Amino acid sequence: MGVNKKEQKLGSRNEQESSQDMNQLDLSGTIRPDHSPMEEHKMPIYSDGLDVPFRPEGVKEGQKEREVADALTEMFHATVMIDLTNWHTYPIAVPRDYSVYEASPQDHRAIITQYCLLSVREDYKKQVYEFMNPETVADRLKKHGRLTLDYMEKEAGWCRMSLIPCKYDEDGNPIHMIMTIQNINTIKEKELQLRYQAEHDPLTGLLNRFGFQGLAEKLSESEEPTCFVMLDIDHFKQLNDTYGHEMGDIVLRRTAITVKKAIRPVDRVIRMGGDEFAIIIPGLSRAECRTMVEEVITRVNEQLKLAADDLPKTAITAGAAYSEHGICEDLYPNADSALYEAKTNGRTTCAFFEGDFD
Repeated sequence: MGVNKKEQKLGSRNEQESSQDMNQLDLSGTIRPDHSPMEEHKMPIYSDGLDVPFRPEGVKEGQKEREVADALTEMFHATVMIDLTNWHTYPIAVPRDYSVYEASPQDHRAIITQYCLLSVREDYKKQVYEFMNPETVADRLKKHGRLTLDYMEKEAGWCRMSLIPCKYDEDGNPIHMIMTIQNINTIKEKELQLRYQAEHDPLTGLLNRFGFQGLAEKLSESEEPTCFVMLDIDHFKQLNDTYGHEMGDIVLRRTAITVKKAIRPVDRVIRMGGDEFAIIIPGLSRAECRTMVEEVITRVNEQLKLAADDLPKTAITAGAAYSEHGICEDLYPNADSALYEAKTNGRTTCAFFEGDFD
């Protein structure tokens, strides 16, 4: 969208071609260098087909339509009606820079390609095209009703496109739909903020157990070899009882920072709860993991035993398990079993689950 009539060099395209993969589409056209698809100041374009059910006495003809369109422009960045029988597109309320709608009606099949080319971010083009695909949209609307897609535009950021059936034929097939585009940057920012708070420990800033579950689900899709290390702070309850919980919090933060500094950028540290932490180490062989874990535990304990700002000397004990095929259900209990063995054998060391590192 946002293309002048002179710039509409789309070329002919039939319905069979329009279903091709976005990577195969000939998205020809001229991109205007100063194109800005979502300027703050919007000038509505009004469709003659906008149906207002009543007009109060004293309201001039067209005034109520303008008020409705203004209200739609406040709610949505663009609102258009699309006739699914001939793909004619009628603007209801759109910003001035969407000049592709100057000549109405336009063929929606041509607008889809232009919009994906000019406005949609590269990694969302195929997804947006398939969502708007004219060969499948009527069937999907009949099956699901309202359709919604969140995606990103190049300039505007996060957007939400909704397709809403508004008229049906006698067989129940949708023949008209309303398409709205809404800027949802603020909504997404709040969602990301809430997700971060839900997945991170406020004391240490590390992923918490809930965040670990989400990470584990993603990593379980990979076949990359993975080492899982469980560790906790030696005699932490006694430290809390002796020095108080405020000092305990300081020790937890210091431990988290020290462990994070001792590992690679690709590795992840999680606070599982209390004084219990975990490390995920991907992409190394058994021998490499064993060497690395031993070095990390030794380095961390050397730092924690140093006197610093009147902090009590502490140490950690760890247990490690290994999988050649990524995160699996056995890693956590196997690492926990190895941690128990290390505690039984004197603490301040690391044990490896039997069989995983032979």
